[in-house]
Amino acid sequence: MFRLAHSNSNLSYEKVILTVIIALGILARLWGIYYGLPHTECYPDEKELILKAVNYGRGDLNPHDFRYPSLYSYVLSILYGFYYIVGRILGSFSSSADYMVALITNPTIFFVVDRMLCALFGTLTIVIIYKVAKKLFHSTAALISALFMTFAYLHVVYSHFGVTDIPMTFLLVVSLYFVAKCHEEPIAKNYLLAGIFAGLATSTKYNALLLFIPMIITHVFNFEKRDRLSQYLDRRIFLFFIAMSIGFFVATPYAIFDSKTFVNDFLFNIDHLNRGHGIILGRGWWVHGKVSLFYGVGPIMLIFSILGIIYSFIKNTRRGLILFSFPIVYYLVAGKGYTVFTRYMMPVVPFICIGAAVVVFEGVNVIGKRMRPYNSRSFLVCLFAFLTIIYPVWNIVNFDKLISKKDTRLLAAEWIKNNAKRGSTIWVSYRYGRVELPRSVEDWKKEYAKAREKGGRGRVLEKLIEHMESKNERGYRILEYQDMDGKKETKPDFILLEQSPLYYYSKAPDSVKELIRENYEIVKSFEGINSGANNTIYEQQNAFYVPYANFKGVKRPGPNIYIYQLNTNQQNFASSQSGDALPNRL
Repeated sequence: MFRLAHSNSNLSYEKVILTVIIALGILARLWGIYYGLPHTECYPDEKELILKAVNYGRGDLNPHDFRYPSLYSYVLSILYGFYYIVGRILGSFSSSADYMVALITNPTIFFVVDRMLCALFGTLTIVIIYKVAKKLFHSTAALISALFMTFAYLHVVYSHFGVTDIPMTFLLVVSLYFVAKCHEEPIAKNYLLAGIFAGLATSTKYNALLLFIPMIITHVFNFEKRDRLSQYLDRRIFLFFIAMSIGFFVATPYAIFDSKTFVNDFLFNIDHLNRGHGIILGRGWWVHGKVSLFYGVGPIMLIFSILGIIYSFIKNTRRGLILFSFPIVYYLVAGKGYTVFTRYMMPVVPFICIGAAVVVFEGVNVIGKRMRPYNSRSFLVCLFAFLTIIYPVWNIVNFDKLISKKDTRLLAAEWIKNNAKRGSTIWVSYRYGRVELPRSVEDWKKEYAKAREKGGRGRVLEKLIEHMESKNERGYRILEYQDMDGKKETKPDFILLEQSPLYYYSKAPDSVKELIRENYEIVKSFEGINSGANNTIYEQQNAFYVPYANFKGVKRPGPNIYIYQLNTNQQNFASSQSGDALPNRL
């Protein structure tokens, strides 16, 4: 390793640059943070994690579902607990039932808290990447790494949503920082902290489990002059594994107390990775390379990172193994399956940023030896850095601009509320692309009666019914996907059909299509995707109705929504407005 001395003026200059980089990172991650709200299925798994966190407040800390470990939902539950306490003090909630009614009727604040937490972790990751790169390389390389992390498109995208990938990546990089410190200073404290953060990262998402690999490599290098038995028996490596286990099980304690469910769900995750999700796109080795990472960091950064990794192994094999063993092994493991969510590559992104920064820094050093004055080198660093980030910055701007617009599902919901009579029967499509509408009071009363029959108190439902009646919110009778599959005799007042490039998710039963042709007329449409969006890239396995790349032809987020009304002299049509007479798209 090499380190260069710094003057006080250089350190001050460095801090100013880092502060600007962090500010840009915050802006990129907060722009569009309210996307889609109060729609609760804007991004898959957000709602699931929020409900899990809220339900802990009822006293049962067992998540009963270990597809995700529990650390993040516990942290989220603590934040929601503070929100409830403040609400009680200010008089917003008179009981826990009022709190649950608020979640059902206006969930925006719950999602914003979740998303803000992830945006915070995303921004802090920039700082940690800087520290890791500075420890292993040079302050200039560290600043470039931080800049690349700031504008790593894949990381920016997921920093907008309250799921576990961003917090896991933050904890993973913190653990790696202490792994690097173990090589520099192999004391028990560094082993302990590396293990604790590795355990916490794994307790946020299982993807971090492979963090033991760089730790073992570091430990072997630290004590290579000893005989192998002495290496294996050294208490520090045991301390790491004990600390990692403690970090995981303290944050996911029911992995012990409900071990059967934990084992089943953990094995389910492995099987799910291997067999694919809904639609088979190819093995991850190829899909992640040509889609997840190619668009997720940009082609120049990706190429530079590969060159940087190779250079690191040639220049300093030990440092290369310590830093890049995890992403290499992780890519091989995660890429062997057919489930290829782009977020699966999140743990690799920080290392790509460092690898690319190394190439820029070292490349400028080589070229700069022939250049005078020193300012010419600074110009070259800025030039290469700009060329590296221009593509991901372009994607970030397009993505953030798009999600700042109102989703088509929200526009459709507003139209229904303004034009359809309360109590109308409405069919909505599959879970993620559906238009969310308030259920009728009558439906909630039936749910309340069922809860009472089963011996429950039904306090939340009772409060919800009181709330809706006091606001004169009658709601609608909602028919879901399965309610009309093969049931032509059911004729709702309205059918809300969605279409999008997400072919696996945007589908309707044939019986619904036939019913529309025979009995319905289109009265309104909300189209965010036009016919010119043929080259737009969507993540086909992920029910996220925003493009991942190539945004041309997409005017706003969400699927195209077509509203059909039962052709019975418009008896349930509250206004005289008939809407746009659009051709039947079936």
